[in-house]
Amino acid sequence: YGYFLRDLDVRFAADDVSALLPAAGLLGPQGTLRVRAPALDLGTSGVDGNAEVVWENAVLRPAGATVLGDYRLQLNGHGRTLALKLETLRGTLEANGQGEWRAETGALDFNGSLKPHIRTPQLDALLGLLGEDRGNGERRLNYNGPTPFALH
Repeated sequence: YGYFLRDLDVRFAADDVSALLPAAGLLGPQGTLRVRAPALDLGTSGVDGNAEVVWENAVLRPAGATVLGDYRLQLNGHGRTLALKLETLRGTLEANGQGEWRAETGALDFNGSLKPHIRTPQLDALLGLLGEDRGNGERRLNYNGPTPFALH
């Protein structure tokens, strides 16, 4: 049993993610998500292949109506893990990081950072909720824990 994606190239509204991850609804994501997967297998025997998710014209409601940027999350599966790499394509909020998702347990270990190039009170407040201040407005974006997704 599992999920086998081939030649996938879909676009959908970012706020649709809230149906899959209700907690995302608290941030009110807006913009467009594009998911491309030439070949990605997620099954009980592990993960294999790659995919990317691009969030275009990203907006988070608590940060105001300002477009924060475009972001790419690259996914590369090998064996029991899925490597994640987050990068900023353009925008006023730089987001970068990398991590690993473990198929058997659904555990995610992600380490990254957020750095605004333009600061507003709304964005500063949001970033204060998301991560530890490193100075100059830069925030840690770290998560080490469970996700609702596991292949077992």
